[in-house]
Amino acid sequence: MLIGVTTCLYALVTEHTPLVAVVAIGLVLGFFNSLQFTSINSMAYADIEPPESSMAATIASSFQQISMSFGLAIGSLIAAWFLGAAPQSDPHAVVGALYDAYLSLGVLTVISSLSFWTLRATDGASISRAQTELV
Repeated sequence: MLIGVTTCLYALVTEHTPLVAVVAIGLVLGFFNSLQFTSINSMAYADIEPPESSMAATIASSFQQISMSFGLAIGSLIAAWFLGAAPQSDPHAVVGALYDAYLSLGVLTVISSLSFWTLRATDGASISRAQTELV
């Protein structure tokens, strides 16, 4: 959810926004992306028996590459959709279209994060050293 909210912040950037604020948004987004990748990669190996860890690594790596490819494709399509209606000779129209694209991508990211609500409290207990009893 934080990645989606941070992505939406790019829609607030104007020509009057201080460079330090733009860099801060980028750093915060990078931090949350890194945190997400670390968390998801950890969950990929949770509750996996050692003999199956090689297969889990292969599947996790493949899904990560596929998800990044789909994310890039969807982001490009959304930006193209908004930019398609904007006259390319009008900088304000182009910037407005990009703002709409950032907002749409942020909202889409927040919606996609709802899939993590399907996780159970005991998922990943083997790697978090949780004291809960596995169900």
